[in-house]
Amino acid sequence: MMKSIIAENGVTFKELEKNIYSWICQIGRQFTSEFLERYDRMLMEGRDRKKYRHKGLRQTTVKTVYGEVTYHRAVYEATEEDGFKHYIYLLDETLQPGNVGLISTNMAELLVKGITQMSYRECAAKVSEMTGQTISAMGVWNVIQALGEKVCEEEAELVEEHKKGHIQGKKEVPVLFEEADGVYVRLQGKGRSQSRDCL
Repeated sequence: MMKSIIAENGVTFKELEKNIYSWICQIGRQFTSEFLERYDRMLMEGRDRKKYRHKGLRQTTVKTVYGEVTYHRAVYEATEEDGFKHYIYLLDETLQPGNVGLISTNMAELLVKGITQMSYRECAAKVSEMTGQTISAMGVWNVIQALGEKVCEEEAELVEEHKKGHIQGKKEVPVLFEEADGVYVRLQGKGRSQSRDCL
């Protein structure tokens, strides 16, 4: 291993740090893959065989903060009490990875933090350098768009729950403003009781 880390003509600390980081990321990817596959086998052995019918293994890859992790997980045909059948992955149901496409939650958070300070291209280059994997500027854009859609869906659900009277706010304010491109826009005009779309 030392020969793979240290070049014949010596090595600088910067190069040593990069090589060791790359090696640790590789170990992390291997461990994660093995852990997920073993955990999946444990779930398979302990499942309700009448409810979950094993339909084989499927390979998937997820981008993590230490690189792409490829692993196999079992897919099951699940039968509900009403006879409805659908396909699920018990591993996903148990771990609830919260992936955005094939991006882990931690990776998505790293991209969101980066995009608030850099362009998509700069964020992609920086994250690729930090995580030991490759993600394009368009890949970053796709993740941010997917996260934005999730937030909109969650907010729409909260609005519907509020309209049904299931959710009550704790604060009441006489005037509410929304910031749009650095400009504060009043949501309610004088004498109007309903909010209007400002964007």
